[in-house]
Amino acid sequence: MRRVAYFIMVLIGTTITPPDVISDILVSIPLIVLYEASLFFSGIVYRKQQEKDAAREREYGELESHAQT
Repeated sequence: MRRVAYFIMVLIGTTITPPDVISDILVSIPLIVLYEASLFFSGIVYRKQQEKDAAREREYGELESHAQT
């Protein structure tokens, strides 16, 4: 899936710049770096959310089991 995303970002970079290879590269590289950074940070946030959800599940699961007895 990343290949497709890279291709789309390079396509966008070449579309919005003048017909010069250096300009295309100078626009495409920051797009790719920002994309990779967003994937990295979203992975961190997702893992933290999963940990919070698991902690809530453990906490409420224990409360429900004590309430039923």
